[in-house]
Amino acid sequence: MGYAAWMTTSEAATVCINIGPAERRKRLVLGVGELAFTLALLTFFIATDRSRALRLVLFLPWLFGAIGVFQALESTCVALVARNQRNLDSGVEPMPEAERDAIRRRARKVYVESVAAAALVTLASLLLP
Repeated sequence: MGYAAWMTTSEAATVCINIGPAERRKRLVLGVGELAFTLALLTFFIATDRSRALRLVLFLPWLFGAIGVFQALESTCVALVARNQRNLDSGVEPMPEAERDAIRRRARKVYVESVAAAALVTLASLLLP
């Protein structure tokens, strides 16, 4: 069963995606795993009384985790967008030209949301004891 199976005809016509349910699951699992790892690292930094400045390096793993989660939520793989491709669970294929602008907007949204989330969590980690 494909992504469009749970959407109405009008929704399927207006929503451009470039990854299917299995690909979304992969990105969600990897993103949540990265976020959990980063949280564990932050906990270690706090428990071992490391410098707060060291917590700034956590921005990158927070960012990578957020990108994974937001890709899953937006049904958009930013790497595939960069190559004008999609994978709707039946293998990688070219992205139809008519959908490229819409999917690029979704990819930009993934980046903006991810950077904002990573920045907020990094800032919050600096405020912890």
